[in-house]
Amino acid sequence: MTLTAPPAAAVTYRGDMGRLILILLAVLAIFLVISMVISALHFLFWVALIALVLVGVFRLGGLLRRSSH
Repeated sequence: MTLTAPPAAAVTYRGDMGRLILILLAVLAIFLVISMVISALHFLFWVALIALVLVGVFRLGGLLRRSSH
């Protein structure tokens, strides 16, 4: 029983497909990281907007309370 090596074309094809899959996985990982960063910035924007509104409401309430006395 003799073992024969696979044809060179099959090895090259397998290497190319492996490289293509790795590139696709890297692109997917980069896309996921960018999406998470954008999502975090979006969340922080809404938190800052709510905090700004609350600070404005409390300051306005403080001014109205002081001016009424």
